[in-house]
Amino acid sequence: RDVTVTTKGPLGKAALREANERVLLSIIRRQPGISRLDLAKTTGLSPSAVTGIVERLNEQGFLKEERAPLTGLGRHLDLVTSGAWFVAA
Repeated sequence: RDVTVTTKGPLGKAALREANERVLLSIIRRQPGISRLDLAKTTGLSPSAVTGIVERLNEQGFLKEERAPLTGLGRHLDLVTSGAWFVAA
């Protein structure tokens, strides 16, 4: 099902930003360890948009990001307790 979202005016942009944050948190909750690149592919958001959202969520304490354990390449995302609560609410 397609969803159309407009960003007219400041409330539209803020609502879109919050919706994108919730979408990313929901995906990370269902797929712990997902990468930023896979988030971009899954959502259709640009990699730079995903990076901006992930950085905001990191600053707010919702996410933790760790290097891949075996290779050390790439970063994998997971929720911290407050992030899981945010998604469930």
